[in-house]
Amino acid sequence: MHTTPIHAEMRGKVLLFGEHLIFHGASALGLPLPNVLKAVVCVDGKQLRFKKRDVVLRKFLEHISVVCRTEHLKVPTASIELTSSIPKQSGFGSSAALSTALASCILQYNGHAQYCTQYTIDSSTKNVAEEHATLWRLATLFEDFFHSPSSGIDTALSMQESALVLERVRDTNTQGRFPSFHCYQSHIHLAVVAASYPRSTQVAALIARAQSALQRVEYISKLIADSNRAIALLTKQDIQEKHTEEFSILVESIHTTLRDIGLSSDVLEHALQCAIRAGAIAAKMSGAGGGGALVCFCGNSKQALVVADALRDTKDVREVIVSLCT
Repeated sequence: MHTTPIHAEMRGKVLLFGEHLIFHGASALGLPLPNVLKAVVCVDGKQLRFKKRDVVLRKFLEHISVVCRTEHLKVPTASIELTSSIPKQSGFGSSAALSTALASCILQYNGHAQYCTQYTIDSSTKNVAEEHATLWRLATLFEDFFHSPSSGIDTALSMQESALVLERVRDTNTQGRFPSFHCYQSHIHLAVVAASYPRSTQVAALIARAQSALQRVEYISKLIADSNRAIALLTKQDIQEKHTEEFSILVESIHTTLRDIGLSSDVLEHALQCAIRAGAIAAKMSGAGGGGALVCFCGNSKQALVVADALRDTKDVREVIVSLCT
């Protein structure tokens, strides 16, 4: 029995590009947020439980137990205490951070000490999917409880401290969903402001709506081309000197297409216009849509703080997060 508490800490995230597209051949680019979720597991010989009683979390633990039996992992007899600065149901990856933190704790309990904390990759050429495949796979299976089937994008981002590019694996011999992506750390060269708003539609319905629309060639081909180009520009060091106008046009085009297939909301559209008026280079919806997260791209920290202040005054805003690490 573990005599000391088991700890794990994972990050929130915001998806910058590639939502709904990665299964159609596009890349995705996501950014971990400074907001974190911390889990502390204290082994006491009693049934696994959260210190704070919650019906959803209790059912989540039942799901975890089923996954662990399938994966031949021992389930801790312990209490779980959570602290989190990631807002829930905001498009900022709270369920992914929770799933990854508990996967880390359970792997530690089963003798895998290397999964004791958050992860960064020293070399941008390393494939994160290979480096941390065991933790990533288990976390994604856990997150199926919240978003089934989970894509694995959010759980990958929760383990990182810098921007991450995800590319879909095109290996017809791959069995199941794993490994699903090659992942490489990257750097973006604009400041990002992320804001969250209430969703007007359930996530499952938004995903179904998007996948139905993306069967149409005129939508999918343009979105993939625009998204892949935007990712390429955002990761260029000279984007502000040479590519700002093109980047702005691409982001507007991406958002317009996502809006036209029914993935935006009136509240999100108003917030986007406020961000542009406040000086953002570009802005777009992020993630499933229907509200949720808005991402705004700014040229510098001063501009980002002005945009953040403007968004804090918008209707129904839940959270505004500024990421100045570019």
